[in-house]
Amino acid sequence: LHQLLLTEDRNDAGYPCFVKYFQFIRTRSDVLEQQLAECLPKPVVEKEIAATVLAIRGLFEVERPAARLDFQAANARGLALARQAVATDPGDAWGNFAMARLSYAAGDCESAIVYTTRTMDANPNSAIFPSVLASQAPLCKYPDPDALLDQALLTQSPLYVRSRLSLVQAAIYLGSPEKIAQIKGSEI
Repeated sequence: LHQLLLTEDRNDAGYPCFVKYFQFIRTRSDVLEQQLAECLPKPVVEKEIAATVLAIRGLFEVERPAARLDFQAANARGLALARQAVATDPGDAWGNFAMARLSYAAGDCESAIVYTTRTMDANPNSAIFPSVLASQAPLCKYPDPDALLDQALLTQSPLYVRSRLSLVQAAIYLGSPEKIAQIKGSEI
């Protein structure tokens, strides 16, 4: 939240826009959606996060309320941006995460499994990546979904409220409902 306060009055590309994405995910604010629609396509000044911003653009395609009108088209646009992110920086955790998440949604299990592994190799300590991917992994028979769930429980953050539902889903899908008791409460 501190970073959001530092950047909330800025609508330039790059880091300020990236931070706004996380606030949008929490609030689904129409104002933030419009700001993101304006700042995400702008050229990124900080070249070290160019791939990350492309990945966020891809995820934003399916997070917007308009995606519900034609989810397949929104997911296809998101995948195209995620592919650009991975081409820009193959080791970028967000690029790999976007590819994994959007591949699960597209039913492309081969890609989903590859990019889930790459995401976790790139950043196993994220509170976001393992929780989301653990709930998706059973859709494609990911080789070790229990390890994803265990990592998600280990790295969970009470500040990332949205992961709680993913963790519950993953525990149920994987036949481990006893692990629900390990989910932390929320501070928000």
